[in-house]
Amino acid sequence: MKLYHVLAHALLLQLYAAIMTVSAAAAAAVEEEERSLLITNGIENVGNRGYEESLSLKKKKRALLVDEYVSSVRDWVPRKDDSVLPIGLTASEEAEVLQQQTATKGYGLTTTRSNNNSSKKPKKPKKPRFLPEWNPMQGVLIAYSTSEYYPNFGLSLELIKAMSKRAKIFCLLKRKHKKTVKKAFKKAGIPSKKVVMIYGNVDSYWTRDYGPWFVSTKSSKKKGIAVVNHKYNRPRLNDNDAPKKVAEKLDVPYYDSNIIGCGGNMMVDGNGQATATHIAYTENKQCNTKDDTSVPLLQCKKVDKVMKKFYGVKTFHVVADPSNVYIDHVDCWAKYLSPTQILIREVSMLHPQFDDIEEVVAYFSDTQTAEGNDWEIVRVWTDSDQPYTNSLILNGEVFVPIMGSEFDTAALETYRSAMPDYKVSGWEGDWESTDALHCRTLGIPEFQ
Repeated sequence: MKLYHVLAHALLLQLYAAIMTVSAAAAAAVEEEERSLLITNGIENVGNRGYEESLSLKKKKRALLVDEYVSSVRDWVPRKDDSVLPIGLTASEEAEVLQQQTATKGYGLTTTRSNNNSSKKPKKPKKPRFLPEWNPMQGVLIAYSTSEYYPNFGLSLELIKAMSKRAKIFCLLKRKHKKTVKKAFKKAGIPSKKVVMIYGNVDSYWTRDYGPWFVSTKSSKKKGIAVVNHKYNRPRLNDNDAPKKVAEKLDVPYYDSNIIGCGGNMMVDGNGQATATHIAYTENKQCNTKDDTSVPLLQCKKVDKVMKKFYGVKTFHVVADPSNVYIDHVDCWAKYLSPTQILIREVSMLHPQFDDIEEVVAYFSDTQTAEGNDWEIVRVWTDSDQPYTNSLILNGEVFVPIMGSEFDTAALETYRSAMPDYKVSGWEGDWESTDALHCRTLGIPEFQ
């Protein structure tokens, strides 16, 4: 048996060497193509360059290596929903972002076209505490997407029904779709008393990314919580205005922090610590940085000051995304499970992202919880880039994305072992490595 494992390992190494040879040649071709795209007669074609072409050569090569490796070991099929806006950017949005980056000389974004009123000295909540995912929730926010594409929830009605047993379903939608949505919920067996409609236009169903960030605060004397808005890092007007609509529906105070960000790139422990990838700094021009490789990044005092005053975050861990091939969201590779536990993805030593993932693990191993203890770091196997970290914790249950991989069962067991007091359930859907269940849901905290 030992000889069998040795031979199998040797064959795997040979296969990987062959893949890397092909990838090296392909990467060289990518580099040559990139040069031709960027330079014509010695002049840089900034105006004609799309979002993909604007990525660094290093990032493009990295993506190619990852794709080559993952395609050789993947036992599941990513199911992209082409009927809706992407979690990334459309071609027109890419052009707008590039225009913004040109205006700021590559440092940050200038605007998300919000019509929310903001000022240079906005009001701040008193003694805010950024509420974590395991906080008691009165509801979960989803959206019936009504962009130019075919409308849907991005979630199965079976999953929405299961969530409704844990909390109310708060659904963003156009008023004209009220009957359609109510009919769909009724047919699925979701009681009307468990549904709250929030009317208004939305561009997509990524409620995690554009939805409100909640804090408990003494400024909310009646209900104890408030919405502290961030500017969504996508040029989508309707989505960016969703937090204000939610605050109005809940009748809670609303504040605007004026920092650019997204919920998929913000995880909090509920005790004054938060973690995000490098874009928390690079997309905010006041940080004046393009650093996407350091673990951690050099502190950006201006953003950290906002995080402390508006959200009560005293320790902000900002690290280079160890995946760093697409949207750079922390929920694609990590998740706080409790004030003492962090879940981080794990891959084979042959995976092109192995070193970067382990660098982040080593970093958190050297940091401490708010109580001054070492973090318990939980690992989940994602060698073929399964989105197991992209789960939702909701009132005693963990909803985990699964995709028919042979490692689904092990992933669910990882959660059960780390969170024995929770029910853990697996849910199939149109999931991708960088987009799954967590991206499309957002807990709404109980009033304090």
